[in-house]
Amino acid sequence: MTVHGRAVADLVPHQRGWPRRRLGPVAEFDELIAAAGPGPDVAQWTLEMAGSDELFGDDDPVDPWERGRAR
Repeated sequence: MTVHGRAVADLVPHQRGWPRRRLGPVAEFDELIAAAGPGPDVAQWTLEMAGSDELFGDDDPVDPWERGRAR
């Protein structure tokens, strides 16, 4: 890379030639999910999230350019 004709940086490929990593076959993933049992308790999760919002505040990020506008 150059700025005004002067070299300022080199372009180096990031891990070229390394084998692409995969999580695994989709069928195997589906089997693991099905074997995990029932999902989380929604009512308990809602209570925990309300408690964390009370302790840490709302985690909805605020855009500084949107402060004057009502949501």
